[in-house]
Amino acid sequence: PLEQENAAATLLNLSICNRQTLMSTRGLLDALSHALRSPSSSPVAVQACAATLYSLLVVDDYRPIIGAKRDIVYALVDIVRNPHAPPRSIKDALKALFGISLYPLNRAAMVELGAVTALFSLAVKDGRVGIVDDATAVIAQIAGCEESGDAFRRVS
Repeated sequence: PLEQENAAATLLNLSICNRQTLMSTRGLLDALSHALRSPSSSPVAVQACAATLYSLLVVDDYRPIIGAKRDIVYALVDIVRNPHAPPRSIKDALKALFGISLYPLNRAAMVELGAVTALFSLAVKDGRVGIVDDATAVIAQIAGCEESGDAFRRVS
């Protein structure tokens, strides 16, 4: 776990200062996806991987690339859905989902992968102000796609 945490922290640091080099690294997104989905990943590593994605999503050109990785989107939604996830992991997952949702063609996949239910659950049931704010920001972005209407009605 310590090596995994150090590796994830290193990727986070690189994503801040060397985004292009990091994104051109073969297998990067698969490695991040694996760390996000693996039950053996430590909470610190999961949080650092979600934060790495958020950092990479600052670049407009990376949004369709990362958003096309359904396993990454699903893993982020799963973090948001998990009632035992640490608050920092939830916040970083929400920020990454927000970055993904800024590319309009990613929104339908987010709806399909269950983001609406997870986000509304957080917005309604979670009392932590920062988390509710971030969840509603993602909901507002997803609302811009045609597929969201049915999902919103099902949740209500």
